[in-house]
Amino acid sequence: MCSKTIAKVACFIVVTLCAPHIHAFPSEPDGFRGITWGTKRQKVPGLQFAYADSRDKRVKTYKRSGEGVLFDGVKMNQIDYVFAEGLFFRAHLITSGKSNYKKLRKAMVKRYGKWNDYATFKHTPTGEDQPLKTHYYYWVGDTTYIALGFTPTPANSLSMYDTITLSLCSQKIAKVCVYRKELKK
Repeated sequence: MCSKTIAKVACFIVVTLCAPHIHAFPSEPDGFRGITWGTKRQKVPGLQFAYADSRDKRVKTYKRSGEGVLFDGVKMNQIDYVFAEGLFFRAHLITSGKSNYKKLRKAMVKRYGKWNDYATFKHTPTGEDQPLKTHYYYWVGDTTYIALGFTPTPANSLSMYDTITLSLCSQKIAKVCVYRKELKK
């Protein structure tokens, strides 16, 4: 009886101590392109203001001049650097085309391992007759949250191409923004 109790307590301790690392994934980044999550906007050269988030004015998006548009060999149409209260917390990349999606997903799996969550969402954008489905693959780590989204274009859609989005986010700062808390600097 005593050995069973000791085994249960030992198991509980091991699970408790390892819990923070259960969601980590291989090569989990702590930023994007050499910019660590939480870096002050003023410390990042070449940023040009693009727009402020309409739902949360603390969140501002910038473009970065003079950088390549390739990410893991895939040409991106857009790369955004997003800051909350002046601290870097998200990189948002956009491209198009099913072949780019396949290349990007393959590169992400090679770099970070197999995703640890998957979901499909339906939504109907303005001007569309039928709902679109967006498929998301998620890599959720202790420091970084990555979402790769793919929206295939339906046959009778007004859109001309498939849309692929890739977001890399700081877990800590993103949670602050979602729950509208104040950032501690």
